Amino acid sequence: MTRARVTLTARDAALIALFLLVVPAVLHWRFSWIGFNPTDEGFILASSRRLLEGQVPHRDFIAIRPVGSPLLHLPEVYLGGAATLWWSRLVFWLEVSASSLAWAYAGPALLGLRPGAVTRGALALVATLLSAHYFPPMAWHTVDGLFAGAVGLVLCLAPSPAVQLAGYAALGLAPLFKQNFFTLLPVTLVVLGDARRIGAWLAGLAPLALYALALVLTGALPDAVAQLTSQTDVLGPGVRRYLWEYALPWGALVGVLAMRALAAPAPLLRASGVLALYALVAGAAVTLTQARFLGAASFGLVGAAAGATLALAAPERRGGLRFGVLALATAWTASISIGYNTPALATGPLALLLLCLARWRPAGVHDAPALGRRLLALDVLLVALTVVSFGVGRDAYVYQDRSAAQLTRPVGEVFAGGARLMTSDNTYEFLADLRTAVARAGGGPYAIVPDLAAYWITAAEVNPLPIDWTQSIELHSPALLARVTDAIAARRGRLTIIVQKVEANVLAAEIAPLPDSDHYAVVRFVRHNMRKVDDTRFFELYR
Repeated sequence: MTRARVTLTARDAALIALFLLVVPAVLHWRFSWIGFNPTDEGFILASSRRLLEGQVPHRDFIAIRPVGSPLLHLPEVYLGGAATLWWSRLVFWLEVSASSLAWAYAGPALLGLRPGAVTRGALALVATLLSAHYFPPMAWHTVDGLFAGAVGLVLCLAPSPAVQLAGYAALGLAPLFKQNFFTLLPVTLVVLGDARRIGAWLAGLAPLALYALALVLTGALPDAVAQLTSQTDVLGPGVRRYLWEYALPWGALVGVLAMRALAAPAPLLRASGVLALYALVAGAAVTLTQARFLGAASFGLVGAAAGATLALAAPERRGGLRFGVLALATAWTASISIGYNTPALATGPLALLLLCLARWRPAGVHDAPALGRRLLALDVLLVALTVVSFGVGRDAYVYQDRSAAQLTRPVGEVFAGGARLMTSDNTYEFLADLRTAVARAGGGPYAIVPDLAAYWITAAEVNPLPIDWTQSIELHSPALLARVTDAIAARRGRLTIIVQKVEANVLAAEIAPLPDSDHYAVVRFVRHNMRKVDDTRFFELYR
């Protein structure tokens, strides 16, 4: 099997600089100030703070995923100061941009294509904006795993065997951000024809082995096993979710028909195939203006990628098959999530696959010289459409906050680490009231449940509970829930628990009472087992 190669020349330096410096900086400047949600943003950074305090993961605090993400984001917490959350958002943009550029090199190489810098840059920009869509720009496990996977893949395609091993080591790092990313290592080894390279396997498994060794040496292994296996449902998010998604079979049909058209002898049919593939990506871009978080659109692109990949399952088309399998494996892996069960964060590789296939032709089929100019024109139109749609979507549909025009209150005035962010009136007043509640705790030890994990990133105190975000996804097993409630019960009378009265995830839109539900089991425990000593507008204090 001929191995695809990614080789870089001096001409690539400008493009790499563009996507590692300019694109992230522009996106950060334009969009990172927009909105703040007091639920999951900062959750990973709070764990980074625990590591800086010398706490041992799993043993000293609960982590149902390996702590690769808290380790990766340590610099933001250590150096971020008053604007920690804002600086962390820059890292998000950098990761998404770099991942898309890596795929823009790896994908064409797998297909045997050599796009020019302008074309490659256009495709990478579309991939960047679609992958980001309006997912909140925060430190997040899935984003980190996709970043490691993309960098690992492009390194695996380098000419140097040593660099290839570094690529497999990067792929081995991906499951340290989230367990399901382990899928990428064996899939890449098989697809690239390296499954019999013992060195590649050793490089890929080395990060996991080192993590396991650290757990053994710190005495955290039993806790780690209990925590890392607390969420085991793959069939639900990874199979059943796909079975009922209506956009997937329609996308598959278009993908198959487009590839058949591209292999046809008639130029008009080949042109229709090109337009169909571009239309799929353009349709996904348009949905950015419709508050859909690329839900159905991303599943449609999965279907199209799957259909196109099946149509490429012939010996002379193995390059496209390899690209398709890797893109689909990445998208499926990213979608294994309880809270965000969609491949939307991996839309970029799927879009790149379809746009690169629009340039693919089987042996013996030749297009007119003018096709290159027409494809470039399509690229320009697609970039313009995606940029406009992305800007509209990002301003209009802010994660758990109001639209950008309604964000007039500076977070940094009432929340440490939130400088340079703007939010809506309700969220601002909620955060200001938190200050009042903390002051009324009387200077003794206190904890906050169930949200506001970001509070602990820069707080003068260390969170006395073994977790910063006490909701059901993180405390899925009875043993983990008991560990938190036991920690509270053991300090009854000495520890003040500050409990939200309202649901933070809908706070920007309405003031809704926090429900008495299993999702907030820790809150239920506090209310039923501790004495209420004070309250404010948004919080109750128990001791």
